[in-house]
Amino acid sequence: MHRCYFSRYFFSILSFFVLFSSAIWSKPYQVGMQVKFYQDDQRLHFDQAHQRPVTTHLFYPTQARTHKKILSTKMFHFGEVIPDALYAQDHKRPLILVSHGSGGVASQMLWLVEKLVEQGYIVAALNHHGNTGFEPKGYQEGYDLWWERAQDLHVVLDKLSQERFWSQQIDFNRVGLLGFSLGGYTVLSGAGAITDNKRLHTFCQAHPKDGNCQSYIETSDKEKAEVATHKTYHQAMQTMSKDYTLPHLKAVVALSPAVVPAFTIQSLKRIQTPIQLIVGSKDRITLPEFNASLAHQYLSNSQLYTLPEVNHFAFLALCTKVGKMFFSLNSHAGNLCYSPQGVERQQVHNQAVSKTLSFFSQYLPVQYKSVNKTS
Repeated sequence: MHRCYFSRYFFSILSFFVLFSSAIWSKPYQVGMQVKFYQDDQRLHFDQAHQRPVTTHLFYPTQARTHKKILSTKMFHFGEVIPDALYAQDHKRPLILVSHGSGGVASQMLWLVEKLVEQGYIVAALNHHGNTGFEPKGYQEGYDLWWERAQDLHVVLDKLSQERFWSQQIDFNRVGLLGFSLGGYTVLSGAGAITDNKRLHTFCQAHPKDGNCQSYIETSDKEKAEVATHKTYHQAMQTMSKDYTLPHLKAVVALSPAVVPAFTIQSLKRIQTPIQLIVGSKDRITLPEFNASLAHQYLSNSQLYTLPEVNHFAFLALCTKVGKMFFSLNSHAGNLCYSPQGVERQQVHNQAVSKTLSFFSQYLPVQYKSVNKTS
């Protein structure tokens, strides 16, 4: 009798812990991916012969479990996705647009994107033309005309709203932004921060060695002079101080944002959208006092988290063994794999994931809204 009672008691407790641990650790969704080769009909490619590409990686929830593909390069391991998997079509979901850092790629932030998708978000990660490793070459304009990136956000939002399928799966009344480094600048611009290049010029006269004032692409004076004659350059100069605020924006997360001194103080003060700023205390590329902390000083609804001993590149994807060796031997390339002693990049990622998921769940929760599955 007692033995029977103990057995029932033991197995009921065991079942509880199995179910409890399953609820905690199981992933509600896997990560599906489609690549969208969008173009901006209003702006030219920097080759002056085609329309501007805005190639976008769309990551979305799927219940598929097979045919996973590892996204990686020789230098970085990005993560796992299931290309063209069947979408988990059960309710409308909020959309988060992601902007990479200077010279980066859409999949560079997959370590964070996959966690968002697993919780039910749809994420569109952009490759910014002329300033992305996704393209075979970079362009001077892509590195100099950084406010063009904010326009890309609008293009992707418009293109998705015009697609028959995705227009019915995305709740366009609930949009979020996520960006790293120059992508952090981009998402702040998408929140309403206005760029004034004269402000950056003044800042760089006082701080010529600051990371915001360095050129990250090598071009000759002759090439720079030629760029200044291009139609794309003149068009971009006319739109520099435009308001690029996205409609229905609910929340913004900026990791180590760059070029903040270029924003007008008045525009930062006007932003009402909740913004979370995350930066490392050892960031020497986008110094916190000139960027994240400066933005936080003027934003009316922001949170600032400074991660101790963390550097700028800790927010990049995990490095491969080849990547670690390459960057350690080629200091001129910048050691993108370096971490201060005692700091593990995976631990930094875990902290950023926790802060980001908590923030978006508060201001941009995944709410269940029915969709028409026959479309």
